Amino acid sequence: MHSILITKLKQFADLQKYSFILLFAWSLSSCSTSYLLSDNEYLVKKMDIEYPSNFSTEGVDNLETFIKQRPNRKVFVFFPFHLFVYNAIHRKNYKEKCTDCLDAYEVNREKDEVAKELGQSVFRIRMDRLFSDFGGSMRTARCRFRRWGMETVGEAPVIYSEKISKNSAAQISQYLKNEGFFRAKVTSDTTIVGAKKVAVKYFIEPGEATIINGLSYKIYDPSIDSILMNDAKNCLVKKGMRYDLNVLDAERDRITALLRNKGYFKFSKEYIRYKADTLYTFENNVNLTLEVLQRKEKIKVGEYLQNIERNHQVYNINKVILTTDYDAKRAIREKQEYTSTFDTIQYEGYYFAYQPYLEDENNTDYKVLKSLAIKPEIIFDEIYLGRKQKTSADSLYILTDVEKTYQHLSALRIFKIVNIQFEELSDSVLQHKTFNYQNKPGKLNCHIQLTPASLQSITTELEGSNFSSNFGMAGSVVYQHRNLFRSATNLSIKVKGAREKRIDVLEDSETGSFNTLEYGFEARLTFPSLSPQFLFRNIFQEYKKTNYPKTYLTASYNYLQRPDYTRDYLNFGYGYGWRTGKYFIHNLNVVEFNTVELYAISSKFSEILSTKPSLRESYEDHVVAVTNYSFLYNEQEIGVNKSFPYVRFSVESSGNLLRTVHPLFAEPDSTGSYTLLNKVYTQFLKTDIDLRYYKAMSKTNTLVFRFYGGLGLPYGNKKVLPFGKKYYSGGANSIRAWPVRGIGPGSHADTVSLAPNQAGDLKLEANFEYRQDIYWMLESAIFIDAGNVWDWAYTTDISEGKFELNKFYKQIAVGAGAGLRFDFTFFVFRADVGIKIFDPSRAQGHRWLGTYPASFSSISNYTFSIGYPF
Repeated sequence: MHSILITKLKQFADLQKYSFILLFAWSLSSCSTSYLLSDNEYLVKKMDIEYPSNFSTEGVDNLETFIKQRPNRKVFVFFPFHLFVYNAIHRKNYKEKCTDCLDAYEVNREKDEVAKELGQSVFRIRMDRLFSDFGGSMRTARCRFRRWGMETVGEAPVIYSEKISKNSAAQISQYLKNEGFFRAKVTSDTTIVGAKKVAVKYFIEPGEATIINGLSYKIYDPSIDSILMNDAKNCLVKKGMRYDLNVLDAERDRITALLRNKGYFKFSKEYIRYKADTLYTFENNVNLTLEVLQRKEKIKVGEYLQNIERNHQVYNINKVILTTDYDAKRAIREKQEYTSTFDTIQYEGYYFAYQPYLEDENNTDYKVLKSLAIKPEIIFDEIYLGRKQKTSADSLYILTDVEKTYQHLSALRIFKIVNIQFEELSDSVLQHKTFNYQNKPGKLNCHIQLTPASLQSITTELEGSNFSSNFGMAGSVVYQHRNLFRSATNLSIKVKGAREKRIDVLEDSETGSFNTLEYGFEARLTFPSLSPQFLFRNIFQEYKKTNYPKTYLTASYNYLQRPDYTRDYLNFGYGYGWRTGKYFIHNLNVVEFNTVELYAISSKFSEILSTKPSLRESYEDHVVAVTNYSFLYNEQEIGVNKSFPYVRFSVESSGNLLRTVHPLFAEPDSTGSYTLLNKVYTQFLKTDIDLRYYKAMSKTNTLVFRFYGGLGLPYGNKKVLPFGKKYYSGGANSIRAWPVRGIGPGSHADTVSLAPNQAGDLKLEANFEYRQDIYWMLESAIFIDAGNVWDWAYTTDISEGKFELNKFYKQIAVGAGAGLRFDFTFFVFRADVGIKIFDPSRAQGHRWLGTYPASFSSISNYTFSIGYPF
C-alpha cells in the first residue's frame, strides 16, 4: 500500500510539472507583445547603429546611451519578461473593464517621472501607493495591486516615435561634434520585422575628424604663467590629436588641481577657457588658445563698490584645529555656547579641541573629568596638511594633502563623520592699494571636525544549513572595540558554536539527533600603522602618505567533534597590509603558525584512510609554519556601472627555514622527518591566481568571466600537502553542479567515503555567468562552470587522480545551471541549481549528459549561500 501511494504521488508530481511547462509555453504564445498597439503604432523590436567600416569608435563607443527608444528589457537574453507582465495585467484590467485602474497607471507614471527628476525614491513612492487606504473595497485593493505590478515589475511597450528617433539622432550628432567630428550627420530609418514590430537603424556619416594643429597660452598672471610653462610637457592636449571636448575639459581639471596644489586655494576651472581658430588653418584643422583669466572681485573703494581684476592669490595654512568629539547637532543648536565649553591642547604645532568633562543633560551639576578620546600622536600621524615645507617656513595649502588627510582619518574607522573646513583670516583680504602683481599670501585656518563612531559593539549571527538530510544550526557573538588603548587599534573577538546532524557519517547501528559539535574563537588586532611603532614611525612616515599600512595580529582556536574523528586546530598570525595606488591591495603574513591534531578516529574512518595512504598522511597530526604574500587588483567602483578587471595572486612557503636549521641541532625521526612540538612540520610551496573580468552590458546586464589556477608542491620534510591546504572543487562558489569536495581528483570516482572528501594538489577552474536584474531586489543568472583537481604522481596512490598533460583536459568536469539572487543591500541571498553536463568520474563513453540513464536528482545540485559566487 505504501509503495502504491508513493508511486501515485510521483505520477501526480510529474503531471504537475508537465502541466506547468505546457501552461508556461501557452502563456508565451498567447500573450502577444504587440496586442495593445493601435493600427498606426509599432513596437521597437530591434535597434542598431551603422557607421562606415573605416570609422574608429575608440573614445566614442557609448553612442547607444543617447538613443531614447530601445527595445524592451529581456531576461536571459531573449525573453521580454517585463513586457509580458505588463501586457498580462493590462489584458486582465481591460477584460474586467477596469479602465479607472489603467487611467490611474498613466497618472502615476507621470508622477514617477517627476519624482525621478527630483531625485526621490520611486520605489518607496510606489510601495506607499500600494499599501495606502486599506479600508477600501476588494476591487480597489485588487486594482491598486495590479497598478503596482505594472509599475514595478512590468514595463510598458516601447512604441516607435519618429519625433523621439529624430531627437536621438540629433543628440548623437551633437555628441560627435563635441568629439571633433564637426561635419557629422546622423539619420534614422525603420524596417518592419514582424507583426506591428519595427527595427530602427541609425546611420552615421561622421565626416573627417578635426585635428588640433597647435595649442598656445594666454595667461595674465606671471606666477601662474611660470607654473604652466614648466608643466607644459604634462598637458593632455597634444598637437595632432583629434579635437575632443572631454580631453579639453580634463585639461581644465588637471590645471585646476595643479594650481590648487601650489597654494591657489580659490582657483577654479571657470577661470580657464579655450578659443578655437579655424580661419588660418588647413581644412579639418584647428588652432587652440588656452586662456587663464584673472580673478574678478568687487572691492569697496571709498563709498563705492568697484569691479576689479587681479592676480590669483596663494594661501598658507595658519593654524589647524581638530575637534575629536564633534557633535554637529549640538553645534547647530547651541552655536558659540557649545564651542565655548572646549578645552585645547597643543601637540607638534596642531591644536586639539575637546570637551574636558563628561556631562549629563538631565543633571547640569554632573561633570566628570575625561581625557582626549584618542592619543594626539595617532591623529598627528594621519594629518598631512599644515606641515612646514622643506624649502619654506610656511605651510602652503596643498589640495592633495587635504585629500590624504581626509582619507587617512576615515581609514581609522573610528570616526563616523570627517569634515574639513577652511576659514580665511581677515588680514588675507587685499585692499585696493595692493592691486599689483606682488600680492601677499593669504592665510587660512583649517578646522577638522571629527564625529566619533560607536566605540564598542556586540553583534550576533545565526545560521542554518540543510544538505542531503544533514541539517544543523550555528550561532556566533562578535565583540568589537574600535579604539583600544585610545590608539585607533581595532579589537575583534568572535565566539562561535555549532551543532549538526550528519547521517552520512553515522555507523549503521547508530541513531541519534545532533552528532557533530563545533566551537571556537577568533581574535584579531588591527593597528593603524606598521608595528612595532618605534621601528617604523619616522622611517615610513612619507610612505604612509599614499599606502595606508596596517598591522594584523591574529589568534584562533577551533574544536570539531564528529562521529568519525575529533580535531583540534590552533592558529597564530602576524602580518601587514598596505595599498599602492588606487586599486592595489597587498598583504604579507610574516608568520602564520598553526597546529592540527586528530584523535578519537572511528573504525569506519580508519578503514577509509587505510585504503588511501596519501589521504591518511595528509590527515596526520602536523604543524604548519607559513609565510605568505598576496596582492589584489580591483578596479570596481561602488555605484558606478562599468566594466572592470579583478586579479588576485598569492604565494606561500612553509617549513623551509625550519628544515634548513633543524639538522644543526636535532636528528630526524624513524621516517626521516623532523618534528616540532612532537609533530611533523610541513614543507611546501603553494601559489594560486584568480582572474576575473566583469563586462557591463547595460545597467541591468553583466557578464562575468573567471579563471582560477592553483598548485601546491610538497617536498622535503613531508611529502604531502596537509588536508587544510589542499584544493577542492564543487559547491556554491565553484562548480555548482557538484557538492563541496565532490569532484576528482581527476577521473577518480570515490565510492568509499561516506561524505564528499575529495581534494588535490593542483586546481584549474573556469566560470562564466550572465547576470540580469529582473525587478527591485530580484536578480537572475545563468552559468557554466568547468574544472577539476589533480594530484602529483609522487603524492598520490590513486592512478586516476594523477595530473598528466595528455589526459587532464579529458577530465574537466562541466556543469551548467541557473539561479536567483535577492539583493537586500546589506547582503545578497543566492539560490542556484546546477546540472552535470560532463562527469569525468563516469566510464569512458558515458560521461556526457544523455549518454547514460539518470534521474534529475542524481545529476543536479542545489546551493544556497550568502553573496555572489565571484
